[in-house]
Amino acid sequence: MSTGERSVIAITDCGSTTTKAILIERVDGVYRQTFRGEAPTTVEAPVEDVTAGVRAALEDLGALCGRRLVSEAGDVLTPGGSISTSRPPRQGAGSRWSWRGWWSG
Repeated sequence: MSTGERSVIAITDCGSTTTKAILIERVDGVYRQTFRGEAPTTVEAPVEDVTAGVRAALEDLGALCGRRLVSEAGDVLTPGGSISTSRPPRQGAGSRWSWRGWWSG
């Protein structure tokens, strides 16, 4: 395996009711989904913060696979450190924001 190849990848999908997190691992030279966690989606009231559902789904995934994916502060952990999941300030009325993160190792 070259140093550019990832052996483990975590992916999240924020759906309308459930946020899913899956772990894909390189097994015998082939990538396979090995674990799946989930949590309720938190984009709607009362939470109105999609990152809360992402953190919860990653915490569920971490518990299933035995890896710590979220720090005690709530940041998504990566091999190089962490990605803050703090909600950025809104730019103006009607503006949209997005959060992008990844975890692999």
